[in-house]
Amino acid sequence: MVFSPGEWRLDKATSKVLEISLRVTKAWEGKKYPTMNLVCSEIYEMKKKLKGFTSSSCNYASQFATVLSSKVEKRFPNCEANNATPAIANYIDPAFKGVHIEAIGSMQVTKEKIKRIWRFLDDEKPRQKNDQDFHAEENETQDLVIDSTAQLLRAKKMSGD
Repeated sequence: MVFSPGEWRLDKATSKVLEISLRVTKAWEGKKYPTMNLVCSEIYEMKKKLKGFTSSSCNYASQFATVLSSKVEKRFPNCEANNATPAIANYIDPAFKGVHIEAIGSMQVTKEKIKRIWRFLDDEKPRQKNDQDFHAEENETQDLVIDSTAQLLRAKKMSGD
C-alpha cells in the first residue's frame, strides 16, 4: 500500500495534534509525583496549543484540532476549575500558585471554596448532613470532593505550610 501525498499530510498533521494529548496523558500518569495539581494546568495548556492548530494553514490539522478541542472542552469544561479538588490543588501548588485558574477566571470561586473548607476544619462541632453554612449550594457529589480536598488542606495545615 502506498500513501498519496494528501494522506501523508493528513497523517503528519494528525500526529502533531495528537502529540499534545500524549504529553498531557504522560504528565498525568506520574507515579512518583502528585498529579492532581496538573489537571487544570495541563488542560489549559492543551486547549491553548489546540487553538494554535485550529488557525493552522494546514487544513487537516485545523479540522482535526477543532474537533479535538471541542471534545476536550466538553469533557473538561472550564479546564476543570469548577471541580474543587484540581482547582485548589493548582492554587496551593507553589509552582503554579493558581495562575491557570486565575487565567480562566475562577480564582475567586476557588478562594471561596478554600475559605469554606477552612471554616469547616476550624469548626469544633461535628458536621451535620445538611450544614447550611458549609454546603448551601453544593450537591452531595461536590461534598465528597470538598471532603477529600479538606483532607489535603488539613495535611498542609499540619505540616506548617
